[in-house]
Amino acid sequence: MRDTEAHRKIQPRKKLLAFADPTYSPCGSAQGDDRSIFARSRAVAQVRTRAYRESIGAVCFPPLPETATEASSIASFFNSNDNVLYLGEQASRNAVLNLNKTGQMSDYRYVLFAVHGLLPNQVSGLTQSALVLSNAQIEGYLTMADAFTLQLNADFINLSACNTGGGQQVKGEGILGLTRAFMYAGTPAIGVTLWSVESSSAENLSVGIFENLNTGKEPAEAIRQIKLKMIAGRARQSYYRHPFYWAPFVVYGF
Repeated sequence: MRDTEAHRKIQPRKKLLAFADPTYSPCGSAQGDDRSIFARSRAVAQVRTRAYRESIGAVCFPPLPETATEASSIASFFNSNDNVLYLGEQASRNAVLNLNKTGQMSDYRYVLFAVHGLLPNQVSGLTQSALVLSNAQIEGYLTMADAFTLQLNADFINLSACNTGGGQQVKGEGILGLTRAFMYAGTPAIGVTLWSVESSSAENLSVGIFENLNTGKEPAEAIRQIKLKMIAGRARQSYYRHPFYWAPFVVYGF
């Protein structure tokens, strides 16, 4: 990866490519307040319905409307002509793969995925880490294998979702997951999470990272600065100082 970085000669033409606020199948009356899977319900009928949906692989994912604000806030740091945001139905696996097929994935300096994340075997039949985009029940999840096939030229990618730093632990290899896949695809630095995250604080931290990147800070310093701001109680909410809200977020790379 260091050799690849040393040979990068062409800087991306555009600044931000974002996929956020995917469209998910309705979850009934249950509401989610984080980016982990499943809308919880104590109603017997809803529990039965959920069990059936899970048995056929039709998992329910709560909507993430705040991720649209996250993407828009990040885009505001850059020239509007340099940003492309895929929101709602457009934030799909097919959109990612089509952009890659036409060579457009390498046009962006920064890439954001603000969606749900899955670990291997967290959903029946899924053996790899994955991101949950729109129409997942039809198009499938954006898996680690998909990420390996991408042709990227990004300075930094942020996977603003739960558990994106996890994966399958292989003896002698370490963790095989989205981190390694996206770095192999062409980025020297990536932001991921080590466990489930709370959505509002995730938005705050993600926006803070890109705000700091826009002022010229390197990724590690960018995340350090927004974490210090949260710890000092100077972020959106004073209770964000608790490690629960900032500790899951880490940056790998240089």
